[in-house]
Amino acid sequence: VVRQDLQRATQLTGKNLYNLLDIRIKKAQEHERNIILVLGIFVGAAMYFILLLYLSMDDSIGRILQAAKSYAAGDWKSSIDITSRDEMADIAQAMNTMQAEIRPMVTAIVDSSTEVTAASEELHASAEQASDTAARISDISSQVVDDIKKQGESVKNGRFSMLEADE
Repeated sequence: VVRQDLQRATQLTGKNLYNLLDIRIKKAQEHERNIILVLGIFVGAAMYFILLLYLSMDDSIGRILQAAKSYAAGDWKSSIDITSRDEMADIAQAMNTMQAEIRPMVTAIVDSSTEVTAASEELHASAEQASDTAARISDISSQVVDDIKKQGESVKNGRFSMLEADE
């Protein structure tokens, strides 16, 4: 009887151990699923924030690049409007400061260039007038020389005529 009771207890304990192991395995699998789920949510959230950061930086970089292209094309009137509070905003502010300091210099250079161009055109017009006047003076001088030669010939012919008449 004791032996039978011992066998029965062993069988029950084996079944209980099997059931206990089965329960532990199921709980471990459940914990594993929960850990994978939490990690998946964490990775998804991290990717979402990285995407937001990328889009924010991409927009800021695009605005800064567009302003730089405008400056390169000579348009010093555009400014960069970035409302974030990061390094991109610092760069945009530095470029706005640069633009504000360079714009008066560029304007002064353009104005000076316009004045130099106008003075150059005036000098060119004056040089053309002087050239035309010199050409007219040369023509008049040639006519005067021709007339003097003709008068000299006339005087010479008149003198020969007088000498012949005296003879």
